[in-house]
Amino acid sequence: MKTVEQKQLEVKNYLTKTQLHLFKTKKDELFKIIPFEVDGELHVCKIKITKDGEVSSKVRKVFTYEYDVIKATWKERYFPSSIYEKEDVIAIKHFKTIKNFFSQLEGKLTLIDSKNIELMEKIIKDENLILNFVDKKEN
Repeated sequence: MKTVEQKQLEVKNYLTKTQLHLFKTKKDELFKIIPFEVDGELHVCKIKITKDGEVSSKVRKVFTYEYDVIKATWKERYFPSSIYEKEDVIAIKHFKTIKNFFSQLEGKLTLIDSKNIELMEKIIKDENLILNFVDKKEN
């Protein structure tokens, strides 16, 4: 049986690997999972961008669970089970504009969704970014 520390490390590693990807749903929405720490506690922010360029934030604290399927719990929380059959969500390459947007969020996320949305909207405005997207390479 795994120790609490082993479970925490497993989840942290999973979330860190997930952070490397940008996902697209059948509804043509993009989302990204970004883990971050506040006062030594791990949190996760799920940032969603609609095809119209609207942004949203959902922050959750990463809890310690008393069972060994903690990683599966986080997979199920953020991805529908059909992701494993590649039906609803696919990982896509980051476009230059999206990479720029997410790089500016690093180290600035808070536990308050409305503040995260304000930050994202400020970045979009200040950088004059257009976050609607198409599935083709940028020049």
